[in-house]
Amino acid sequence: MHGVQTREDVARTATSENRWKDLRMTDRSVLQPSPDVAIISYRADVNRADGQPYSALIGSAYIRRDEGWKLAFHQHSPL
Repeated sequence: MHGVQTREDVARTATSENRWKDLRMTDRSVLQPSPDVAIISYRADVNRADGQPYSALIGSAYIRRDEGWKLAFHQHSPL
C-alpha cells in the first residue's frame, strides 16, 4: 500500500491479522511548528498477530480543530 489512500482503503487494512503486539517505540520526536500543527515520528518494533517481528519508521501530522486534534497525514516505512 502506497500513495494517497482514502479513509475507506485505510480502514480495510485494520484487520485482526494485521494487529500489532508488544509495541516498542524508540527514536521518538515531536515537532510543533505552530500552535495548531504537531508532527510526531518514531520507530516501531512489534510482533504481528502471527508472531512475526516487524519494524517501521512512522510519522504523523496533526492539525488542531475546534473538535480536537485531527490526523492530517500519516507515513509508514517498513524497515
